[in-house]
Amino acid sequence: MNQLEIETAARHAWPALQEVELDCGVLRFARGVSRRANFFNPFPAFRHEPEALVRLTERFFNRYELPSIVRIVAANSGSTGKFAELDACLAAQNYILMTTTRVMTRSLPWQPLPDTTPENARISAVDLDSWLRCWHWLTGRTHAELVVHRAMLGRLQGKHTLLVQSTTSGQWLSCGMAVVAGNLLGIFGIATAPEARGQGLATNLVRQLLSWGIHNSCNTAYLQVECANAPAIAVYEKLGFAEAYRYWYREKPFNQLHKQETE
Repeated sequence: MNQLEIETAARHAWPALQEVELDCGVLRFARGVSRRANFFNPFPAFRHEPEALVRLTERFFNRYELPSIVRIVAANSGSTGKFAELDACLAAQNYILMTTTRVMTRSLPWQPLPDTTPENARISAVDLDSWLRCWHWLTGRTHAELVVHRAMLGRLQGKHTLLVQSTTSGQWLSCGMAVVAGNLLGIFGIATAPEARGQGLATNLVRQLLSWGIHNSCNTAYLQVECANAPAIAVYEKLGFAEAYRYWYREKPFNQLHKQETE
């Protein structure tokens, strides 16, 4: 699977509130909510000098009084850009390495996957507001973040589905969403209630998202999972996902950026 296709699909599947597209990459802004939507994302084949990209990123985020964040794709990912040089430049300027993440993919069969939903649970397709309430409750996010996430996902253009798994009495157990881009299916927002983990609920929810993608003519699924999240990785590997490449963020706090501006 072409890395550029995955990168482009993932970018549009989790929209920022504002994007500034340059010839070397994209600056994404969402009021500081979600690192995934507030960073500079160099294109896979960028050839610009690292120092110039760092200055550009810092000027942009300093304007919003936010940390300066740059996303780095691993050098062994097949990208042709100068990511290793950029990563070294950022490290030399005291950018902290954050959130190393696996991008995992799997091919999709022609037939839907089996439904193994427990008898005491049900999976429902819901609207965005209902899904966000569930996701925020399961992940402990704040009301202020909810407002921003509502604005972000309200910009979603691709065909998508939002699933919630609950008990027959209505108690939330897990949730997740999927977005179609061409023949690619992106899986996002998987969360499970702490007391419900280890029961196969997330496995079945993702299986249902994959089946939905098959019904919508997708032949490849992808997702992003932090390397530190071993239980989630185990679930995805059980479902046939394998690592395609990795990325991480380099971040400098705003107070350090502001100090540089005033010196």
